[in-house]
Amino acid sequence: MFFYLSFLRPPPREAAPSGTITITPQIANDLRTEPYANESDVYYTWLPVLENSPDAPVPAPKKLTTWRTTNTYKEIAVPLPEQTKVGQRWRLVLTTQKSGLDDFQQTRNIILGGEDVGSSPFAVVSMPIRIVEHGTISRSRQTQIQRNYHFLIGGELPSVPTILTIQEELSYDLDKVISSLTL
Repeated sequence: MFFYLSFLRPPPREAAPSGTITITPQIANDLRTEPYANESDVYYTWLPVLENSPDAPVPAPKKLTTWRTTNTYKEIAVPLPEQTKVGQRWRLVLTTQKSGLDDFQQTRNIILGGEDVGSSPFAVVSMPIRIVEHGTISRSRQTQIQRNYHFLIGGELPSVPTILTIQEELSYDLDKVISSLTL
């Protein structure tokens, strides 16, 4: 069975330039009905959305917490990147694989067809979090996440990676999703 990193409490849509955001990470199966039984360290980093912050460096991944079923509902504060400015947008990345920046591209992406695919929970990328003035922050939370799947061709990553990006809804309320669809 495959397990996925996700959010019980997702990141906010907006944040002030200094401080932290709160999330509740989750590791569970695809339907989020069966929690991951093993302990697993969870690492985080921030990816800049480049049109607003082309010179922003990608911070090195840091340990956020150790996942255990006993701390399933624990809220965790995540520090924003240093020197964040109003107008920038950042994506929060959670992974269970510790890596340096050179390997981070692979740990935030799910490499399909790899020998160890599914041996650790799949990474998750938040939707962009907009940095705004402190007094104008909306308290709304994100409703989607993103996962990046790499396809292996001939057992190796191609020189130009084939990436499939999938956005997932976080809502369990399928009645709202179905009623919002028009045929």
